[in-house]
Amino acid sequence: MSAQFPVPDEVLHSTFLAVIGALQESSGAERAGLFLRDFLVTQLVGKDLFEMWSVVNPMGLLVEELSKRNVALPEPRLTRSAGAGTVLPLYFVGLYSDKKLLAEAPGETVLAAEEEAARVALRKLYGYTENRRPCDFSAAEQLGLMPSNPSATHKGHVTPSTMSSIS
Repeated sequence: MSAQFPVPDEVLHSTFLAVIGALQESSGAERAGLFLRDFLVTQLVGKDLFEMWSVVNPMGLLVEELSKRNVALPEPRLTRSAGAGTVLPLYFVGLYSDKKLLAEAPGETVLAAEEEAARVALRKLYGYTENRRPCDFSAAEQLGLMPSNPSATHKGHVTPSTMSSIS
């Protein structure tokens, strides 16, 4: 229960993590993983992560992620443009790192194209491209990572951290 309505995102976030942590402590990592699969991952089926998660500053996040991975910072370059003097101009901006193209995207302004290129680079960095295959949870069951029968015991365990990497 919260004194505030609507409930702030921070409260929802900490409550969700507390429930997962309590479940992991009381029932183990496998049960917590099953809970995440059954109640969280099923809500994400058929949805685009980047439609739900609006990145406020995509270039800033990209710089942060590349810095963590010890990759050279991105350098935006105008690669193509058309109709600059018209009502509907089009600009293509490419983001380069160590002289390699990370991503390229269009926009009505150079800044909009740069932001979209940063979003495309983040998708690539996270392995979440538009042509990505959906997660196959039946393969996880066959590998023993997730039991098809909840009472069955397996050598592999699914933890909340591995679930986040699967989804």
